[in-house]
Amino acid sequence: MGYSCSYSEIEEESQSLTYLLRRYTGSKAKGHIIEHLNTMEGHICKNKKKLIAKDFPSRHQWFNTEPLSLRKELKDKLVVIDFWTYCCINCLHVLPDLEWLENKYSDEAGIAFVGCHSAKFSNEKESDKVQEAVRKYDVKHPVFNDKEMIFWEQLERNSWPSIAILSPDGVPILFLSGEGHRERINLFLEVAVDFYGDRLDRTPLDLYLEEEKEIEERESKENRLDSLTSEESAALKSNLRFPSKVICIANQALLPYDGNVMIFSDTGNNRVIIADLETNECLDVVGSGKIGFDNGEYENSSFHHPQGICHIFKDEQHYLYVCDSNNHAIRRINLNKKEVATVIGTGKQGNDREGNQNPDVQELSSPWDIVAINKDTLIIAMAGIHQIWALNLKNNKCFNFSGTGAEANLDSDDSLNKCAWSQPSGLSLGVLNEETTEIYVADSESSAIRAIDMKSCTSSRNVVGGDNNPYNLFAYGDKDGVGIRAKLQHPLGVHFVKNKNIVLVTDTYNHKIKIIDPLTDEIHSWLGNGEGGLQDGNLESSQFSEPSGCYSIWTKDISGNDKLTVLIADTNNHCIRTVDYEDGEVTTLELKNIPPARTSFNPSKTKAMEVKCEGGVCYPKFKNKM
Repeated sequence: MGYSCSYSEIEEESQSLTYLLRRYTGSKAKGHIIEHLNTMEGHICKNKKKLIAKDFPSRHQWFNTEPLSLRKELKDKLVVIDFWTYCCINCLHVLPDLEWLENKYSDEAGIAFVGCHSAKFSNEKESDKVQEAVRKYDVKHPVFNDKEMIFWEQLERNSWPSIAILSPDGVPILFLSGEGHRERINLFLEVAVDFYGDRLDRTPLDLYLEEEKEIEERESKENRLDSLTSEESAALKSNLRFPSKVICIANQALLPYDGNVMIFSDTGNNRVIIADLETNECLDVVGSGKIGFDNGEYENSSFHHPQGICHIFKDEQHYLYVCDSNNHAIRRINLNKKEVATVIGTGKQGNDREGNQNPDVQELSSPWDIVAINKDTLIIAMAGIHQIWALNLKNNKCFNFSGTGAEANLDSDDSLNKCAWSQPSGLSLGVLNEETTEIYVADSESSAIRAIDMKSCTSSRNVVGGDNNPYNLFAYGDKDGVGIRAKLQHPLGVHFVKNKNIVLVTDTYNHKIKIIDPLTDEIHSWLGNGEGGLQDGNLESSQFSEPSGCYSIWTKDISGNDKLTVLIADTNNHCIRTVDYEDGEVTTLELKNIPPARTSFNPSKTKAMEVKCEGGVCYPKFKNKM
């Protein structure tokens, strides 16, 4: 092959190798990798100066480390660069693969892993948001914020996620696009380490992890409570970490709690919290706080980044169904027996687009939200494969309800199988009148709210946001209006308010709560001034930071009048906010007696028991090497 010295030719060679690695395994696969490396080495020797990657721009902000250089700290290493954007579910799927590879290859391997955050949405360009994402998704390798896409363009990337592996000379020797490459990268690195041998610098990198900084920041706040705002103090004392979804249950027969309760996924702490809506007292903690996939009693069970929750009362038992997103499973919490079970999902990410397999073998992909249609049917936002699934509780079988699996904002008038979704992340069932029942969908990557007709179960429609071109996933903004003239930015939550016939939307990356009239498809901003922050107040002065879920409940005020209260999972502020619907006054809840993560919980005790520093908000302090 005659080279003109370009990255596009390396891309072509990489695609050829990827094809061969899909076809062959073992010694044949290794032989093809060696042949590829010899080809790349010959190419490097001839055109080395032109192919060496330019260094990271000096003004980029780094996380988990001090700024790194391809000419200094990363010189003479194999460098695995992950181009990602934290909105993208496919990018999030790559992170566990990288963690697995990081854990496999020791300090002495001469391999460094670096994340290049190249934002899709304007909100994601801000360094404080990237920092929160690094913490939220437990990223342990160095990450830099390529907010101006400089390094992205230098290496001629054009899609998320994307991997580039650089040789010890700093030349790209492999490009990969998409997710699901763990085994191919692993085999490539195994061969490359032997291939380059003594040329590799095996000195480990000094890391200062964001999880350490997070703990230090928390400790600093705890030592200066008097200087915090009332909102900051309430959030700190609540002991939450990136809560994502919230629901409420009104006082019901056989509910094992008195009065109304609120339930939310304490996602970053890998647990579900149940609290009294009137007193804000913690009633139960479901999950040990450790990352895991264990069933059983509350304190012995475990989750991995739980998201959406729904409630069903059936056979005189109250159940919660939970999207255990990083375990790719639906879990069931029996509130009466205080037990956790797995309904469906193996703990492994799947790529099945059809379903209907037995529940013990059915693999799911990042379920993000869930809603009950009746006592026997649940609808699931299967964000990882851009589909909507249904779960039949009579046989616990799960199947594709809507979506081709392609990522788009594509509706259909005659078949839900023809629809295409774009990372659906929020669901809510709304009964508008006798003729109209819809499921509202926060279609996050198309920045739209869409609806499924549940009367016919054959059609979907775009409500607000998005674009006339169903494949344009960049039609976002912050604009009130009707239909596609309105613009949102990566909404993650949606909630239908009965008796009001409105739909609440957490317009996540605009840091706002908005209201839709689903009969006119008009949306207007309700809460939040559009700037990320933590501030109570009225409609115009309140601030949120990437709110991800909301819910409403009708109660009685002290005069016996009906009162509508809205709860908001204010994710990056690590707290739950409450809103009086009539006056729009926002208050940060100070939740009481919620223990720090990884702590035993006894609701009869007012103080948390001994903290086990194994993760979540309670990390041991140490310096890491990579």
